[in-house]
Amino acid sequence: MIGIFDSGLGGLSLVRVVRQRLPDHDILFWGDTAAGPYGHKSAKTVKKLAAQALLKLNSLGAEIILLACATTSSLAYTTLEKTSKTPLLETIAPAVAEAIKVSRKNMLGVMGPPASVKTDVFSRIAQLKSPKAKMYGAACPLLGPLLENRWWKKPEANMIIKKYLHPLKVRQIDTLIMADPAYTLLKRVIQRKAGQRVKLIDVNPTTADHLVSYLDAHPELDEKLPRNKKIRACVTDLTPENRRIAKMFYGANIELEPV
Repeated sequence: MIGIFDSGLGGLSLVRVVRQRLPDHDILFWGDTAAGPYGHKSAKTVKKLAAQALLKLNSLGAEIILLACATTSSLAYTTLEKTSKTPLLETIAPAVAEAIKVSRKNMLGVMGPPASVKTDVFSRIAQLKSPKAKMYGAACPLLGPLLENRWWKKPEANMIIKKYLHPLKVRQIDTLIMADPAYTLLKRVIQRKAGQRVKLIDVNPTTADHLVSYLDAHPELDEKLPRNKKIRACVTDLTPENRRIAKMFYGANIELEPV
């Protein structure tokens, strides 16, 4: 199966896009709703929690795993890749590559969870791909709670996003990476506040495209993946609120399995 890991439920938006790209493949989602979100946790804790989750995904049949969690991709990917039993893909490099591809002036911005944005991983990858690229970050701690409470259409959401984007607009960025898969629900308001000249990079399609390319390059792995059109969504804590949030991110009803 294709495994997708997130520290919460926002990764279900990536599940939706992967399902669109690979409609026949089985998908196994793992959301650490008991311990997540990871946005304010230390790197040591993120690595520990993510490593445990990857082992669970492997034990349930995942043959390749996507790290939907922006914080895990930023703080733990390098460590996890060395110990992972299966191929491990993250969200950052594909998004940065796309940002550089479409940028007019190599002036890039990224908005995401604090722990993710405060690392230098986005800038480091951008420099490797294009030495002329400049990357500026905006930590957005309130966007997760705003989404979970369905406040993205309220005036307060516009004010918060405008506040977060201000330092990026001052830098005159022309391309903006929305580092968290959950931010896809905020795309319209972010575009409006960033300005129509700023190109938005949604990590869901860039990650899904990276997965498709990886499987095309590794047909021996792709042939092993079951194609029963099944989706299994596991969570470490199940509440009625989690069911509501899951439907919001996935875009349809999805059964959550407590594990």
